[in-house]
Amino acid sequence: MNRTYFNSFVLPFSDNLYHYIKGLLGNGEAALDVLKESIFYWWEHRKELKEENFKVIVLQKVRSLALHQTKNKKFEKRPFHNLEWEEGDWESIQIPRCDDVNELLNYLPELHAEVICLRGAGRLQDDEICQVTGLGFNNVHSILAKARKSIWKGLGGSLGTRSEASDLLKKYYTGTTTLDEEEQLRLYFNKVEHRDAHPADYKLFNYFMDLSMLEMPLEYKKLLEEHVYELQNNTWLRRLVLKLKGKE
Repeated sequence: MNRTYFNSFVLPFSDNLYHYIKGLLGNGEAALDVLKESIFYWWEHRKELKEENFKVIVLQKVRSLALHQTKNKKFEKRPFHNLEWEEGDWESIQIPRCDDVNELLNYLPELHAEVICLRGAGRLQDDEICQVTGLGFNNVHSILAKARKSIWKGLGGSLGTRSEASDLLKKYYTGTTTLDEEEQLRLYFNKVEHRDAHPADYKLFNYFMDLSMLEMPLEYKKLLEEHVYELQNNTWLRRLVLKLKGKE
């Protein structure tokens, strides 16, 4: 992958990468550091990238770097509460009532938060999530279902108020919808005449659909652009040489 393709495929994906890393780590500054390190790595190894699978390959490296940071405890990571619940009984989850989806993510097991962010921020298909995390299809579906239902409950949803608005929405909460089906749901929610779903459905679904279109903070974007410019124009190397010469 040459410079043109790198700038056309990898760099536009940086916003999604940032929000995935932030969802994994719960720390914006650490997410930016991992993102810069990842882009540096892939710029140096850009010949290994191919258009058809670059998202999975890039995310595998990003995930590895992020997990390495958590092991080294280089920052204050997301305060996961890791609540337990009985298998198959999501109603037993003791998750607090909160309107902030980001806060509710803290109450999910770390792997669950990661998978739901891979789907939301990365817009990865099931098989791509499997490749990035090493999970099987059934595990991915189970985790998506539990994570979505847990957050839905925290947003005020309950079995007694479960939306009957759409069969596809019910499938969404089983974790088995495809990206195309989730796009259909997005269009569904945008139709005024179908505003009969529970508010928790709107909050949860729209959060994760919007997540795929969110940009990183402007100050981070500028820092990343400077980083990429230095990489691609070798200014970082010239500065390093000058610095080393100054020490001699």
